[in-house]
Formats: sequence, C-alpha cells, structure tokens
Amino acid sequence: MCGCLLPPDAAGWISRLREDIGLEVEAGRAWVCESYDEIATVIGCKVRTIETTITDYNRFCADGYDAEFLKDKEFLLPLARPPYYVFRAYQGIDTCLGGSRVNHHQQVMTRALHPIPALYAAGVLAGGWVGRKLRLLRFGDELRDVLGLRCGGERRSGDLGRRMTLKEMTKT
Repeated sequence: MCGCLLPPDAAGWISRLREDIGLEVEAGRAWVCESYDEIATVIGCKVRTIETTITDYNRFCADGYDAEFLKDKEFLLPLARPPYYVFRAYQGIDTCLGGSRVNHHQQVMTRALHPIPALYAAGVLAGGWVGRKLRLLRFGDELRDVLGLRCGGERRSGDLGRRMTLKEMTKT
C-alpha cells in the first residue's frame, strides 16, 4: 500500500470509497467540488480564505514541514487538483488522543526523546503510548491510565521538594 495508516481491511474499504462518497453526496452530507469557489459556497466562507488555506497547506507539503498543525511529513499530501471533497462533520470528540509523548515511566519526553525531569503525564494527556503509528484502539485505556498514574507517581516522589532550573527541565 502507500505506507500510511491503513486498517487491515484497507483494500475492502478503498475499493468501496467512490461508492460510499456517492452515498454521502446523495444524503447531503458530502460535496464534490471542482473549484475553490464551490468549496467556499458549500462551507460558507470567502474564496480568499480557501485559497490562502490550500496555498499554505501545499507550501507545507512542498517544504516537508507543517508549520500550522505539525502533521508528520509522511502524511503531507498536497491538494494539487480537483476534485475536492467536502464532508459535513460535527464536533463530537470530548477528549484528546495523543498529547505529550511519554516513555514507559510516564515521563514526558522532549522532541529528542529524552525524559523531562519531574514532568509526568497520564490518561489522554499521554501520547506515544501506542507507538508512532497511532491506532485508535480504546480498549484498556482506563487500566493504562491508572497504572500510568501509579508508575508516574512512584517515580515522581523522588522529585518532590526539589527545585529545578528551566535548563534542567528542558535539557535534551
């Protein structure tokens, strides 16, 4: 496949993708647009907003760095030509998945993957616990949260009462 995050049955759902999008269009939950003007009309914004957004995003793709959302380089796929797909969506997530990357002791890690002394995260605030390739398998999260809090708490007890400099806390 393409090397991106795909479920085990990807061949099945990819082969049905056009049909499924067609059903969403028929139901009024999706639109297939051929221009920025059409996108703007569908979502109710100015054409200039769409132009700027897509131009910025395509520049991030060309640069290999998403300066706005920090999307991993491997997932930066330019919006080079129509059709553009617009889907009606509703906010429904009341938590975050990801957060700060942690190690096996629940210590928050720097970008260089070194633990930050006295900084721990657990629960949905802890990221990287499922590896770099996020799989949204929520079974057992509560147990991981409880064990993570205990693990982090036990390790943190040695840090209590100790003042740390900013340099100490951010060293890589």
